[in-house]
This record gives sequence, structure tokens and C-alpha cells, in this order.
Amino acid sequence: MKLVFQVNEPVALSVRRIHRQLLRKTVALLQSPTPPADAVHSARKNIKRLRALLRLVRTGLGESAFHQANSLLRDVNRSLCDLRDEQALWETHARLVKHRKKSCQESCLQAMAALLQQKSGQQQSLTGCPQAIPAAAAQQLSLCLLTPLPLNFTRQNDAVLGICESYQLSRNLYRQCKHSHDVKLMHAWRKRVKDFVYQAQYLAALYPAVLPPWLDCQTQLADLLGEYQDLSTLTDWLAQNRSLSKKGEKSLYRAMITLIEKEQATLKKSALKLGDKLFRKKPAEIYQSLAEQ
Repeated sequence: MKLVFQVNEPVALSVRRIHRQLLRKTVALLQSPTPPADAVHSARKNIKRLRALLRLVRTGLGESAFHQANSLLRDVNRSLCDLRDEQALWETHARLVKHRKKSCQESCLQAMAALLQQKSGQQQSLTGCPQAIPAAAAQQLSLCLLTPLPLNFTRQNDAVLGICESYQLSRNLYRQCKHSHDVKLMHAWRKRVKDFVYQAQYLAALYPAVLPPWLDCQTQLADLLGEYQDLSTLTDWLAQNRSLSKKGEKSLYRAMITLIEKEQATLKKSALKLGDKLFRKKPAEIYQSLAEQ
């Protein structure tokens, strides 16, 4: 069955079914002896979907149950970060190569690739059993399947309040990002937009006249903010690994950062322009449009 709320299915049953399905899919992805990076990436996305589901029904769970379930998922996802990071850095580099506009950026991108390759070689030479990390994550998630979510409500309206809360948080962060250069705010905005996207996907069948038309634009916004965050991660990585470069290459390092910052400025401009369109309505208006359907 699809990972959406069904029209003729009680809300509590929909939530528990989606929760079980996502957990089982994620455990299966992580139980391979050596799960590939793509499987780890898919597992992390599923965990983000699970956390968005918890936020959607936070009222029905209660604060104690919500924080317990959310904290476990957060910690499992963090444990998988390093297994995904290298692939994400290479993907970000590939996007920079694709979008480069001047031939003078070629040496900068080649130097960046050399650093990534050098670090990759060092990591492969380290001892240890990285496959133990996804195995441990799978075990933790398997335990969640033993106990159903302790939902205390069956009203569809509570889920509506949940998605409106995500919209309000995202709208507030959009307004803050318009007047700030803080990359952490941009990252927080991205997370709340992703929450809204996943929640809208869950509820789309219940509100076909309202939510599906929004999904394309909200997904596009999430993608823009995701690329922005990937570039921030690359910036942090370069700062942490400057020692890998040769002496006297400060100007080349600065050129790398300048290239990234220019690309981020373009992405932020596009994201804010899309935000202007998406966040015109107040949360109360969104609630009203959903309640009236």
C-alpha cells in the first residue's frame, strides 16, 4: 500500500501503517552486509520521512512520546552521516563542474577534486568495520517495530494542524533568511520545507484540490535549499582539510570558497523568489482552505 493517508482509512491506522512500512523499508536497506552509499542515502531519507510523520501527529502522540521517538530517529540518522558524506561531496563537486561559467574555474575545480580523492584514499586505508554502523542502526529501528505508536487521537483535523504548524515554521524561517546571511538559518529552513513536502505527500489524497498543486513548487524549493546546504557542507569540509593541500595554495583555496559562495548566492536568490510565491498566505488561511475541503 502507498505511503499516503487513505480516504476511507482512520487517521490513526494510516499513521501506524505508514510508520511500519517506512521502518521495514529502512531496516531492509541497512541489513545488507555492505550496504552501498545509495542504500544508506535512501535509508536516511526514509528516516527524515518518519520524523516528518511524527511532527505531523505530534499532538496525538503527546510531547513525551514524540520526543522519545524523534530523538531515537535523529540519533540513528546522525550515525549514518559519515557513510553518506563522501558521495554527497562528490555529487556537489559534479554540480559545480556542470555549472561552471568560466574556464579559469577549471584549475580550482581540479584542485578540489584532488583534495577529495586524497581524502578518500586516506579513509579507505583506515582500519575498522563501517558495515557495523548500518547494522546497529537497523537493529535500533527493528526495535521500534515491536511497539505501535501510542496515538491518542483519531481526528483528521489534528493532522491538518500539524501540517499548518510546519507551514508556519517554514514561513517564519523564510522571512528570517531574507534578512540574514546565516547558513544555519538556511539549513533550518530547508528542514522545515522538507517536513512540509513529506506531510503534504501523506495528506494529498485527502485534500486533492489544495495540496498537490503546491507540491511541485515546495519540492523545487526543497531541492534548491538542499543544493545550498550541500555547498555549505563542502565549504566546511574544505576548511577542515586544508592541511591536505600543498603549501602556498592559499589563493587557490580562497578561489574555491569564492566559487562556492557565488553558487550559493544564486541558489538563495532563486529560493527566496520561490518563497515570495509560496508564503504569501498566513497559516490561518492555509488551515481554512484545508478545513473547507
